[in-house]
Amino acid sequence: MMVRWLPIGAHCHHHGAHNSYCPGCGEPGETFEHLLTCPNADLTALRQEIRKKVRRILRQEKFPWRVIQIVDMILRTVMHHEKPEDFQAQWLYTQKWIWEKQQQIGLMEMIKGWITKAWVQVLAEYDDTDPAGQAAKLVTVMWEVVCEPIWEMRNNILAGSDNPTVLKETRTLREKVLWYKRFSRQVLAQRHWKLTEFSIEDAARWDRARCRKELRTLDAAKEVYEIECKMRMSGQRVITDWLEKEVRLVHDTAD
Repeated sequence: MMVRWLPIGAHCHHHGAHNSYCPGCGEPGETFEHLLTCPNADLTALRQEIRKKVRRILRQEKFPWRVIQIVDMILRTVMHHEKPEDFQAQWLYTQKWIWEKQQQIGLMEMIKGWITKAWVQVLAEYDDTDPAGQAAKLVTVMWEVVCEPIWEMRNNILAGSDNPTVLKETRTLREKVLWYKRFSRQVLAQRHWKLTEFSIEDAARWDRARCRKELRTLDAAKEVYEIECKMRMSGQRVITDWLEKEVRLVHDTAD
């Protein structure tokens, strides 16, 4: 999480996954930053509950109320795009100072666990007996109360049958397969035209796995045809020409 190694959409796609779609909303190029603001209804409701839980836990851990206000405002700014300017007029100098210090690192980075050392100084000013320990607890809260539940729900959505990512990818794959059916005479060798002898109705019933399988075969056939065309254009003979002649000769002899 802290070093961006979570198997998030964009990261997985970079390492060979079929797509980078967010499972919550279908947005391409899913990042950890997107995950904290994804418009999925379940994730949005969860983030609201998380804010309440963070405030409750920090109160139980005896954090100063002024510090809790800043933490809550950071969560609201990052996860709900609220503007801190509407609240900063009521802040004390210490609150504005810690906000600026954390902003230098990044408000989003705090949720990942990267907090400024200034938090220790602020906690010490509020007569905290163990400011470093309290700062460490703040990092733990960010991980366990904020990040983990969001990540868990994201993965539950990904594994669900109504995952918009699966539906979106299936539509995309099906459109590619139908493109081959429409342009088979232009992009495939004649011997491979039979690969597109499925009906549109059949393709409409295929799931993602079947679409992927058909597309792999069609992509390979297209690649072979492109290589053969390049060889013929350069004056080279293609072995498939000889094989096709032999097949015709066998058929003629049999007749």
